[in-house]
Amino acid sequence: MKPFELRLAHEHLKVSRHCKNLQSFIEDEVKFLRLPREQRSLMIEQARILQEYQEILGKRLKLLNIPV
Repeated sequence: MKPFELRLAHEHLKVSRHCKNLQSFIEDEVKFLRLPREQRSLMIEQARILQEYQEILGKRLKLLNIPV
């Protein structure tokens, strides 16, 4: 794998983990609902954007014939 492909694959893995952890936190109503409303709203937006970013990275990997 070329260096940029390796960086791309690592970035995809890192973002996937972060996305999964953030989504798990959001789904934990006991912890999540303790946060102020504005923080919750921003975290939901962050999760949505991270998911989009993860999908873009996945598409790039597929174009390079790198399994996702």
